[in-house]
Amino acid sequence: MKRSRHIVVALLAVGLSVWVSAGWFYAAQPETKQRSDYQTALRNGNFKDAYAGFRKLCLDPETDPRQVASDLNNAIQCLNRLGRLTEFDQFVEETVQVHAKNWRLLSMASQQYLQARHFGHLVAGDYERGGRRGGGGKMVNTVERDRVRAMQLIVQARPLAELDDNKAEVGQFFLGFSRTLLNGRGHSEAWRLQYLSDLTELPDYVDGYPYYRNYNGAPVDEEGQPVFHQTVKRWEDAKTDGERWRWALDQAAEQSAGLRYQVRWDFASFCYNQFGVQTISQGRFMPRFFGLPVSDEDREKNESGTYALHTLKENETIAKLASGIKRFELPDEFNFLKIYQSIKEDKQDSYRKSGYQNLSRIFMNRRQYPQAATLLTESLAQFPPVARDGRPLQLQQITGNWGRFEPISTQSTGKNAGVEFRFRNGKKVHFDAFAVDVPLLLRDVKEYLKSDPGRLDYNRVNINNIGWRLVQNKEPKYLGKRVARWSVDLEPRKNHFDRRLTVTTPLQKPGAYLVTANMENGNTSKIMIWIADTAIVRKQLNGKSLYYVADSSDGRPLPGLNIEFFGYRQQRLKSGRYQTETANFAEKTNAQGMVTPAPQDLLTNYQWLVTARDAKGRFAYMGFSGVWAGRYYDAQYKATKVFTITDRPVYRPNQTVNFKVWMRHAQYDRDKESQFSGATCQVEIYNPKNEKLYSQSLKADEYGGVVGKLELPHDATLGVYRINIRGSKRALGIGPAVRINGGNSFRVEEYKKLQGQLNFDVPQMETVDIQRREALE
Repeated sequence: MKRSRHIVVALLAVGLSVWVSAGWFYAAQPETKQRSDYQTALRNGNFKDAYAGFRKLCLDPETDPRQVASDLNNAIQCLNRLGRLTEFDQFVEETVQVHAKNWRLLSMASQQYLQARHFGHLVAGDYERGGRRGGGGKMVNTVERDRVRAMQLIVQARPLAELDDNKAEVGQFFLGFSRTLLNGRGHSEAWRLQYLSDLTELPDYVDGYPYYRNYNGAPVDEEGQPVFHQTVKRWEDAKTDGERWRWALDQAAEQSAGLRYQVRWDFASFCYNQFGVQTISQGRFMPRFFGLPVSDEDREKNESGTYALHTLKENETIAKLASGIKRFELPDEFNFLKIYQSIKEDKQDSYRKSGYQNLSRIFMNRRQYPQAATLLTESLAQFPPVARDGRPLQLQQITGNWGRFEPISTQSTGKNAGVEFRFRNGKKVHFDAFAVDVPLLLRDVKEYLKSDPGRLDYNRVNINNIGWRLVQNKEPKYLGKRVARWSVDLEPRKNHFDRRLTVTTPLQKPGAYLVTANMENGNTSKIMIWIADTAIVRKQLNGKSLYYVADSSDGRPLPGLNIEFFGYRQQRLKSGRYQTETANFAEKTNAQGMVTPAPQDLLTNYQWLVTARDAKGRFAYMGFSGVWAGRYYDAQYKATKVFTITDRPVYRPNQTVNFKVWMRHAQYDRDKESQFSGATCQVEIYNPKNEKLYSQSLKADEYGGVVGKLELPHDATLGVYRINIRGSKRALGIGPAVRINGGNSFRVEEYKKLQGQLNFDVPQMETVDIQRREALE
């Protein structure tokens, strides 16, 4: 027994020794080995263990100071993957406290605040970042708070970085510093750069999710001039965040000469984003044809207009400012054109090719195409094209003979069809027109669906874009013989500008035609021209659909036409196979050219193709579309309309407001008597302070009208007054009540007599001798 006990004790001692030794061995592993293991765990998706390891490294003051920033980044990545963002703030601050003298770690912590989710919840006064399962708490956002905290950390790191001998890394630090200052300020919020952020305290939490407003233009000063951020010699001299940003950029280039190209590029890009002509179309106001005259005649008359982009000099721009769109000169220091030109001329600059690309894009935006073509030609000579390089095509688009059709709608018979054609540079274009056999195509589509093909090939049932099938799918089967060929001489505009003209074709007969335009020594463009003699219109009725077939020229009904309905639906069987079912029936239009199919024939779960034809050759179709048989439009047919007027739009205090209200259903097939005759409605009038001034229950006359008046007091509040009409009535005194809601508004204003004296000069009258003048004539 004793011997057994000794053996057990000995085994336990050995086990304990092995365990302690293993623990000591693990703890004694080199830091690089531990970090490698944690990175492996991260790559394998073992985020919990990886986070525990990286956290340990981050909170260890002995961790390699050059690696701990990367450890922090990996740890935050793990927290994001684990959905534990509530631990973000405490963990980052603990790491910052441990490594308060490590500028690389402080810089990384700053970036983490900028990249974090900027919303969370206040729960019992404590902030929890990110979403909150089950709700609860007050939703807040931390956009500005996180930005200021990031700036505090970067400012804390600055004096430490300046003492580092690795100037390349220090330069990168200041470059990151400049981008931190621009965070949330670079474009739509650039006006905030006019202010100096207070870094002594953190902003409070803001209610709700982060909100980003639309772009309203570059900021302006008190005189309406654009704001240009100047350079300063010292951080302490900066009066705005914009000047801080310029200082940080200068420091990046000063610390690391190799970054001067990046700094120059960043500054040029900022100026371009603020003052380029492309800003005109950004934000809420997006003029579609800004800078483009309406017609060729206008082009000739308005070559030097304020907003004529192609008249801009290289020191000018037209940009969207906070005060509106303005044409102005750019100082050389902020002239992005000159900065990009210096970049493309500097053969040592790694951004040289990008400088060419930006310059060519800018000149194209300014509609200065010759300059853009010159730059593209130089760029291709300096940097030969590579795979998927768009520069040769851009150059060809500018200088080549180019033309294309503009979209058109279906045209009626009786006159030669016309088409809009836009072109540049070319002097001649040749047209060919080919007839398209649409009935054959529709017949093939029907046969394909009837064959129950399984999973449908969309390209074979696509009849809403026949031109695409003919051109892209190359289905010559449906392309008939050439029916017309003609040519047109062109007069291109100078400087590679576009010109648009209306081409009158020789096509008159109803049908579909594929028209091809071949620019002489240029490109090819194609379009489908539809000439119709018959039109089909569908209208939803109460529980059914109505189809109206009419002549496309004058709208007269076409009785006796055969209207064929072909429908299909597809369903997936339990076996996984797709089954296609079809249905087919036909009806004749009545004397009014109408067809109302029975709901049991026109099934709502089918897609329907409707064709109309007669023995004389009329033909029209309506592509596959769904139908429904609900009461969707019934409410609109019986909508209650309330029309309210006053005897004048504007009143003065102490005057009488006379008003009248009419109430009716929007049913024009009824007699003159309103369905609301005798109805009682409540009329209320509110002043601009939302105070009720008038409340009367008025009874409608036989036309559904009520009359009333309001006496305005002598001290009536000025502004907009609101008239509200509320009530209800049951038809014939039974059934559900029909609600009445409506109203209108009027203004109350006070006018003062003009005080002071108005002086003006009267031109001297010229005396004319009438008799002498008549004699001369």
